[in-house]
Amino acid sequence: MKTLIISNYFPPEMGAASNRIFQMAKSFANSNEGIEVACPFPNYPTGEIFPGYKGFYKLQNVSDIKVHRFYIYANNSVSYLLRGFSMISFALSLWLMLFKKSMRYERVIIQNSPLLVSFSSIILFKFFLKSKVILNVSDLWPGSAVDLGVIKKGSLTHKVLLMIESFNYNNSDKIIGQSKLIIEHINKLTNKPTFIYRNLPVNDLFKVKSEKRKIKTFIYAGLLGVAQGVLSIVKIMSLTKNDFEFHIYGDGPEKNSIIHYLQVEQIKNIKYFGSIPKLELQKILSSYYFAIVPLANDIKGAFPSKIYELILNRVPIIYIGCGEAKEVIELNGLGFVVSPNNKESFIKVINKSINLANEKYINIIKNQIHYGITNINYNFQFNKLKAFLDE
Repeated sequence: MKTLIISNYFPPEMGAASNRIFQMAKSFANSNEGIEVACPFPNYPTGEIFPGYKGFYKLQNVSDIKVHRFYIYANNSVSYLLRGFSMISFALSLWLMLFKKSMRYERVIIQNSPLLVSFSSIILFKFFLKSKVILNVSDLWPGSAVDLGVIKKGSLTHKVLLMIESFNYNNSDKIIGQSKLIIEHINKLTNKPTFIYRNLPVNDLFKVKSEKRKIKTFIYAGLLGVAQGVLSIVKIMSLTKNDFEFHIYGDGPEKNSIIHYLQVEQIKNIKYFGSIPKLELQKILSSYYFAIVPLANDIKGAFPSKIYELILNRVPIIYIGCGEAKEVIELNGLGFVVSPNNKESFIKVINKSINLANEKYINIIKNQIHYGITNINYNFQFNKLKAFLDE
């Protein structure tokens, strides 16, 4: 079956979203199924189109996957008006596929966040090109936008986005969601078949390293955006008097503010190392004492995929957030959990982890090994996904 995946992110861009879509596409290709990807010119997380891309369309081959790249108005502004215009530009660019007869697909998997891209794609492929549409829901927009304070609940914008959300669900043939809460939310709005497809890493890529662990050294690696709130974490940790180091890797809208704060306050034990390739990060990840995984607000349905990577790399977790991720970490003893916007509790957890007895630390790692073996199996999950799609 000829399948197209539509995504806002794809290599050479870095990050969890790009990784997730690439791995899905690669798995379809390895299963001898015709697979292609439609995505924007690469621009994440810098907000600038990468060198070598210009015009409105470019065809590429990425690891034997045919990739159709389209124009996007690229930016990483904190202005949601500009970010919205960026989404619209890609949503409209996709309509070039209407005029290319070679771009006809039996099945189209559409990444549902951002909403406007999935809305436009459903109209194009379901109603004009008569493809079977599968919606891949990674975020509960517009709910997440309300949680983040981006839009006001009950506002005109919120009402319009709710209508688009409902349209997307009810005009898809099947729906994939990344967490139980996402699936529960979708099932309240539509009776379409659903499947939980978690953003699991491929187990073989993650192997326990023999590097000596950096005691009392914490790491954050990922997007430096509003939803993560790393700048706030930096400010809180700079007040902690214990002897420790905090290393930050990544890029995003908060990057310059973090660098400026560290320079102005002359903080020596919190260091920013820029953005590094995923394979390079994997070489050093397991040497860290604890990893911090933050969500600045309680975002319904969110399950940060880096949690799975940290488990497989045997790095104890300090999770700032709620929901299913909180339950998994607490019930399985994979680290510590703090509610969002709770400065006092976060400081207590940092101090607790710094002074944690070796026996208790080793027990967390044992719990991660057990959870990784019993719950993180990408190949098993992908085979179940294929069966769901082929029903």
